[in-house]
Amino acid sequence: MPSDPDIIPFGHPQLDRARGALARLADRLAQCRRVGGASEEISDLLSRFVSEAYRYITLEETWLKDAGYPALEAHLLEHQRIIEMLAQASMDVMRARPDAVERLCESLEAHFIEHIRGRDGQIARFVASHPETVKTRG
Repeated sequence: MPSDPDIIPFGHPQLDRARGALARLADRLAQCRRVGGASEEISDLLSRFVSEAYRYITLEETWLKDAGYPALEAHLLEHQRIIEMLAQASMDVMRARPDAVERLCESLEAHFIEHIRGRDGQIARFVASHPETVKTRG
């Protein structure tokens, strides 16, 4: 697990590592954009981030279902919204639309990173305060 103070661990090592990896990729992407990094490097980071984000969402949803998380439906709807946003922004990048990369980066920061640092933190706090409701932690 990274030292990112905004990420509260779930207590699920694989998920905690995946969330930390996404936060680190987002930080690298933001840093690369700030210093005017090469478009190839930014594209590579974006591609890796989107790929890891899809894997993370799948893993998290499976765990939440198995754990019996009570706010599952609302969380799944948020994931659906994020996936639709990522898909549309990724298509814009592939079509080489003007400013598409910048919009995708901004969307990732505004939606997905807020999600893993905010909404997923709510899950971690729930798990910590209601361990009896969690059926699986593996």
